[in-house]
Amino acid sequence: MYLYTHPIRSMLMVMQPNNPSPAPPPIDPSQMPQHNPYEFITNPSAPPKKKFSLPSGGGKAQKILLFLGVFVILIAFLSIGSSVLNSGENARKEQLKDVVYQQKELIRVSEIGIKKSTTTEARNLAVTTQITLTSEQSELQDALKKLGVKTDSKTIGGPNKKTDEKLTAAEQANNFDEVFLETLRADLTKYAKAVQTAYKNNPSKKTKSALESQFKNAATLAGLDEKSN
Repeated sequence: MYLYTHPIRSMLMVMQPNNPSPAPPPIDPSQMPQHNPYEFITNPSAPPKKKFSLPSGGGKAQKILLFLGVFVILIAFLSIGSSVLNSGENARKEQLKDVVYQQKELIRVSEIGIKKSTTTEARNLAVTTQITLTSEQSELQDALKKLGVKTDSKTIGGPNKKTDEKLTAAEQANNFDEVFLETLRADLTKYAKAVQTAYKNNPSKKTKSALESQFKNAATLAGLDEKSN
């Protein structure tokens, strides 16, 4: 018995693979991303932060205004710095001027003591004070002139009239030497303190050296070394 086979069906049977392709793995619901439909309410996304930047609009006029503002601030800082420097320089001038004036006055008073004193103690202190302070007078006056300050009596001050009146009254009361010694030592103490202040604030090494010498001498003449021991 002969069986008839359709040629197309035979071709389809030959072309079909022997092993069918495997089925895809099952989907695990837990591995799927969970999407909350209300997330836009409960967890809204933060708006992006704006970075600081200079305004780009406004054109040429705005840039000019910005430049002027920076220029004004810079001028203000420079002005403050200049004021601070000037105040420091003015303070040094006044301190050194005070030293030169007191030095000049001490020399003048010591000359009065040399002429009018009668005791050895008063005369010796007067002579030593005059020689010691005169030795570096020109150096301190030159330092003051370099700062633009004149050393004449009109600028730094003239004779102390109160001191003259005190010494005149003491001479008339026959106790000149006692009052002279008291006055000169008190003025030397005051002078030593003024020199010390000027020394601390003066930047010049040469002037510092002169001031240091003057301080030591004035302190010795005033008896400050003996009082501190």
